[in-house]
Amino acid sequence: MRQEDIHRLKQRNEEEQWRAIQALQKRLDYIEPREEQGSEVLSLFAYGEIYVHNNGVAQSIATGAAYTKSTAWTTDGQERNCTNDAANDKITLTETGIYKVSCNASAKSGTANINLLGAIFLNAVEQDQIHFRRKISTANDEGSMAMNGFIDVTTAPWDLDLRLRHDNAGAVNITITYANMNVIYLGPT
Repeated sequence: MRQEDIHRLKQRNEEEQWRAIQALQKRLDYIEPREEQGSEVLSLFAYGEIYVHNNGVAQSIATGAAYTKSTAWTTDGQERNCTNDAANDKITLTETGIYKVSCNASAKSGTANINLLGAIFLNAVEQDQIHFRRKISTANDEGSMAMNGFIDVTTAPWDLDLRLRHDNAGAVNITITYANMNVIYLGPT
């Protein structure tokens, strides 16, 4: 090989190594937060949760035509880069990006033969992709429900909450005995 060719190969190898190091640094910045211009870079480990354990308090849901915010939440769980607020029945997402939302619940109704519907709301807007529906055939029969999906938070802060409705013409008492609603940040939009 000529000296010129050896030099050119060496230079190309150094450029490829430099690009690989830059790509690795971007991934590390994403996984591990670091100070940058006075604010923390959001890390992969952003999450929040609220939950209820062994609740016995029923919530009256008016006619099933519209969703009503669930007031069952009693406890703030783990959080990082989110604000848990069980007292106000919500999680506030403080960073923009894609999140995975999961919610599971055990609930019963004081009324027989209803369909209980639940949906996640982001910034007071129903998220079409995150719902559950549970048939409750017998009054006080307890059933479990689960739902999960992805949301795109384009502006922050935005509030996330669970809302309920049913298909009965009158008011129905719903008791959520156990439930957990949580979010995990997955990455930028």
